[in-house]
Amino acid sequence: MQTLTRTVAAAHNALRGRRRFGDFIDLRSIPLAPDFTKLGLATADVMSHEAIREASNRGFAPITVVVCDPAGRVIVKKRQDSCPNGPAAYAEVKATTCVSMNCSTRSLKDRYSDRLGQLTSMISITPGGWAPFPGGVLLLSRNENPPRIVGAIGVSGASADEDEHCALFGAHAAGFMTDPPRSALPVPAKED
Repeated sequence: MQTLTRTVAAAHNALRGRRRFGDFIDLRSIPLAPDFTKLGLATADVMSHEAIREASNRGFAPITVVVCDPAGRVIVKKRQDSCPNGPAAYAEVKATTCVSMNCSTRSLKDRYSDRLGQLTSMISITPGGWAPFPGGVLLLSRNENPPRIVGAIGVSGASADEDEHCALFGAHAAGFMTDPPRSALPVPAKED
């Protein structure tokens, strides 16, 4: 409750200095919620870099990676050379779907697989849409019980399972637990 009180007080203090309706207010100075900064730029950059590196190493088609915070705000968006424009939009929708539904895009697909009409209706009325196919991974805190949602990573450009694999690779490289916990792709055999 104290955190909420501090948040409201900060918002009021920011508004107090306004001279007239429409004056600019820098909302970045107002804390949105406790621990919204746990997933910062440096961590998001590592995740996106590792996801792209894994796509390159595995020979997947070029991808775009988007990392967002729990409110769905984009922290990092990276596009591999020669990745078309479409996957950039799909990756962002995959990431924001995760944080808006509190599950991975694979889990969303599985949850509504027998109710496609309902899913289609929900997608059509949701601003920005949803992505009910793999490639969006929910990021969860590691040392809390129960784990807390700290953001999401969305990947698009390769096949859905390859997108999800790269998102998981990036998330695990940064030390997060994830939904889903592991890739649907087989682990490559180690060369002797």
